[in-house]
Amino acid sequence: MAVAVPLSGQRLLARRVGVPSFDQCKDRDMTQSRHQIILDFAKWTALSALRSGAPIKSRSEVYPLLDAVAFAHVLLPGPLISGADFDEWHKSQTLELCARNRRVPIGWGVKLINVFLKTAAYIGDLGRPGLRDVLHPPIDAGLWAGLAKRFPERREILDEARCVRRIRDITDYATYRRIIVGCRAAAADLGCSLIEVEQLWQGAATPEAEPAGPADGSRPISVVGDSRSIAGGSGG
Repeated sequence: MAVAVPLSGQRLLARRVGVPSFDQCKDRDMTQSRHQIILDFAKWTALSALRSGAPIKSRSEVYPLLDAVAFAHVLLPGPLISGADFDEWHKSQTLELCARNRRVPIGWGVKLINVFLKTAAYIGDLGRPGLRDVLHPPIDAGLWAGLAKRFPERREILDEARCVRRIRDITDYATYRRIIVGCRAAAADLGCSLIEVEQLWQGAATPEAEPAGPADGSRPISVVGDSRSIAGGSGG
C-alpha cells in the first residue's frame, strides 16, 4: 500500500533533485570554491568520457541531463547510505536519464552517472557517509580489458562482467546489473570496494615502448617464419 508523502517531505524531495548547491552542503568543512570546482570538474569528466561511439557529445545535450539527475540525494550530508539504497537510487536515476533523451541507451546513461560520481564522491569526497564504498565503476573497454588480464581463468567473474563488450550493447538495466555482479566478485577477490576495481582499468596504461633501432639509423629487420623483410616495407 502506497504511503502519502507529507507536504514537508515533498518539499524535501524536491530540494534533492539536481546537483547540490554549496548552501545545501554548508555544514561540510569545505570552501565554496572547492565545492564548485569539484562539481564543475565532475560534469566535465562525464562529458569527456563520451567517446566516438556515444550518441550525444555536446555540452548542450549532456549537461542538462546531468543537471536533472537527483545527485543531491546521495551527495548532500545525511545518514549512512547502504549498498541496497544506492543501487535502488542508481537504477531509478539511470532509467529517468535515458527516458529524457531516448537516444541515450542504458550503457551510456550509467557511464555518465558513474563518471560524475567517481569525480564528485570518490575523488572529491562529497556525499553521505558510506557513499564511496557503494559507488559503481564506470564500465568501458578499458575496464573490461583489465578484468580479462587480471582474471583470465575466472569464468564466474568474466562471464558476468563481460557479458557484453561494447557500451552500446548494454541496452537494459538487467544487463548492466550482470556486469556489476561480476565486478563485485572481482572486488571481493581484490579486497577492495566496488569502484576500486578501477585499479584494473587499462585506459591509462603506458603503451609498451617499441624496441630501439640499430645505432647506425638503419631500419630494423623483422623475421616472420622463413621470410625476412624490412619492417614497414613489402616482402620480396
